[in-house]
Amino acid sequence: MAEKNNQRVKLSKMLLKNSLIEIMHEKPVEKITIKELCENAGINRSTFYLYYTDPVSLLVELENEVLDNAKEFLGKVDSNQDTLPYLITFLDYIKDNSMIFNTLLRPQENLSFQTKFMKDILAHLKSAVMLNCPPDISEYIYNYVIMGSLSVIQHWIQCDYNIKSNEMATLIYQLSNTAIMNYVPNNSKVNQAVASKPTSKTSSQTMTTSSKKKYTSQTFPCHE
Repeated sequence: MAEKNNQRVKLSKMLLKNSLIEIMHEKPVEKITIKELCENAGINRSTFYLYYTDPVSLLVELENEVLDNAKEFLGKVDSNQDTLPYLITFLDYIKDNSMIFNTLLRPQENLSFQTKFMKDILAHLKSAVMLNCPPDISEYIYNYVIMGSLSVIQHWIQCDYNIKSNEMATLIYQLSNTAIMNYVPNNSKVNQAVASKPTSKTSSQTMTTSSKKKYTSQTFPCHE
């Protein structure tokens, strides 16, 4: 009986979260009523109040769930891998879960969640690079990289993922390297990676000449 009740609770919550994501494509959470949320989910209001006080509390649970699931998924990636494969996996995860991220990572949505999401997920990158500058300065640099990466990913989403994940990861990787290059010791992995010439032109190691041209001469049409 307890197992059956747990399944019922999970189903009800899932329906409500899916309903919230659908409606948030049309309006911000502050303008969503419990009535329309429940009607769209096929759930009665009394069931909603068993778990939540309002749509915002439902969104908070959803955001925490998304963050935990993403960290769990990326935690399976070999921590000894270079930054670029990790970025590719991260971007693939966003694309594979586009229904959620198309909403939660939109510029007009909760910036505090988006910032926390990027900082927590990209903490791997921070631990991989030691900056040669005072701690207070390094925090500015890391925040610059994090918020710049968020902006690029948001634009990627708005453009309906018109660039492949590996190309987007390379773009973010190179932009981040440029931002921190003057603050990285000469013997660091970052400088070594930039200085070394790749032996093979795999999609996860380097951009092809045609890929580079995309970023310098081509304007991608974005979907409104």
